[in-house]
Amino acid sequence: NQLARLLIDSGDENMKKRMQRDAQKENAVDRMASLFHQAPTAAADMLDILTVKPSVQDAGHHPIRSRASLWGFWYNMPMRCSYQADSTTKDGIKLPEWQYNAEKRETPLWHLQLVQAPDEEEDGREYVDEVETHVVLLPNILDIDIFMALACTKPAHLSIFDRLPVQGVLYCLWDTLIRYAMYTRILLDLIELLVQAN
Repeated sequence: NQLARLLIDSGDENMKKRMQRDAQKENAVDRMASLFHQAPTAAADMLDILTVKPSVQDAGHHPIRSRASLWGFWYNMPMRCSYQADSTTKDGIKLPEWQYNAEKRETPLWHLQLVQAPDEEEDGREYVDEVETHVVLLPNILDIDIFMALACTKPAHLSIFDRLPVQGVLYCLWDTLIRYAMYTRILLDLIELLVQAN
């Protein structure tokens, strides 16, 4: 636990770059899951090191917005997450990239969904806020082994769920997979109740 914390506090950029490169090697996600089982706080520290700002392909034409609507139907969202493959390689590190096609003037649809621009009449509402966009440099992070390890977290280590990258991984899993499965299950349960009632 202390080694990862010392590395973060040291500010040694070369060591951080080396760790970021190592996190993109084969089976890195399995090693991270194992670390979450054995030393959850150290694993959360490592995810902090792997959390960076994305590369922006064309900041002049398509910058990442710094203000966004976090409105949700049932509740305002604490964050929005997306799991995408858009990337570029810099210094031997595969870095997620905020891409823009300047020839066609096209923005990927997921950009508009991730950082939703507020309408003029929404400005000043409680769900419009200043935002920062971050990425985690661990390919295939939505791996079942990571979630199994997080599910086994002991009460003494529950503070790891306060960390931004851990919350991001959980929200991303919820938004991309679990939410729709849950809605489908509720719908099927309602249909079954209606059939039984008749």
